[in-house]
Amino acid sequence: MNKSIFAKISSASLRLALVVFAVSIIYSLVSLVSYGTSDQSLPAFFRIPKMSSRFADLALLTHSSGCRETYQALLTNQANCDPWSRPFNYTNLSLSLFRLFDIDAADTPLIGFLMGILAITVCTSFVFTISKPRRSALWVLALFISSFPFQLALERGNFDLMI
Repeated sequence: MNKSIFAKISSASLRLALVVFAVSIIYSLVSLVSYGTSDQSLPAFFRIPKMSSRFADLALLTHSSGCRETYQALLTNQANCDPWSRPFNYTNLSLSLFRLFDIDAADTPLIGFLMGILAITVCTSFVFTISKPRRSALWVLALFISSFPFQLALERGNFDLMI
């Protein structure tokens, strides 16, 4: 009888964790779509203010890739292609890869969305790989994916998501 009660509690607890995780994933995906659109009527997660340039951190790299200035000119700020004139702070490898694949400012929303999907997928895979109790992993992931810093990184298209 006791084993049956514990099994039911454990099963209910796992179901609740699954539901909370699913809700956090769905909400993050809706937020990611919201961040990638210019429609200001769509809600932003945690009331994070949506910047006028979608995925604004990523925009620095995509705009710089499209303007074809040399890496050295961008790095020393002799040339500036950023929508807000921020100094260039990406690696030569990042710039070269974006140029190799012909990624420029027009691709910012798509790349930002794909980076967000990749970040969510990699985080989920990583936590499930290192965490044996699946219920705990689901709770950790729900909290992590729903956290303000993660959502802010999604909204900005921050390359730190890749790290």
